[in-house]
Amino acid sequence: MQLELQGAGLRGGGAGGSGRTILQPLALRMAAGEQLAVVGPSGAGKTSLLHLIAGARRPDSGHVLLDGQDPWALTGVQRHHLRARVFLAPQQPPLPPRQRVVTAVLAGRLPAMGFWRSLASLFYPLEIPAAFEALCAFGLESRLFDRVDRLSGGERQRVSLARALVAPAQLWLLDEPLSALDPVLAGQVIGVLREEAARRGITLLCSLHQIDLARQHFPRLVGLRAGAVVFDQSAASLQQEQVDALYAAGAPAPATPGEPGTAGPDLPAPPVALHCR
Repeated sequence: MQLELQGAGLRGGGAGGSGRTILQPLALRMAAGEQLAVVGPSGAGKTSLLHLIAGARRPDSGHVLLDGQDPWALTGVQRHHLRARVFLAPQQPPLPPRQRVVTAVLAGRLPAMGFWRSLASLFYPLEIPAAFEALCAFGLESRLFDRVDRLSGGERQRVSLARALVAPAQLWLLDEPLSALDPVLAGQVIGVLREEAARRGITLLCSLHQIDLARQHFPRLVGLRAGAVVFDQSAASLQQEQVDALYAAGAPAPATPGEPGTAGPDLPAPPVALHCR
């Protein structure tokens, strides 16, 4: 799936989006199958950017185009079908605690199912082998029939990511997918996700706090600070001075609101129901 932001900006609070700037007008393009990591300090706007792309928030300026289509210019039914091609993995997976892991994983398939098939799957999992295979990729095959509330935080995070492997999506948006994992496991998990995305031709956009992992695993990095893009370049060409400036305490905002080509502090985002039921 191709992704393009055309001066897409976001403001929070206030009538008609008159509150403070969350994301300054951004220009960003990703080709189908491309892999990109967004990095930056806490409050930079990374989560807000992913929710904007996923269609959970409507831009207050500009447009977000998915395969050339603006979701907000479509009918409700058309927008639903377009969103079904997008998978968003939030940092805190909304997994029902009493749900079985197999059911939680197969929830990733719901957008491809009809109403009655989706309803039936809540009572009895219909594609257990698919869930087992997805869990194997993350070393969780032994947890297939366990309850979610028996899992550790890192295991819950990996169950949420296993949904991506069964989802009918062409764009993966992963919000801090490694935050609950140790460094070795984090490297293994991001390797699985990148390999699977490449094999299927899926576009992958991942927000990360771990700058070293981002530089090691992603060919292209976007640095975000105070709602604006500080850099957008290959990982190989990124200089340590740029990284230091991105995370420097008290550094000034890199651009003024409304300046094209530039993403703001995260505000609590509304719950997103994309592939998370």
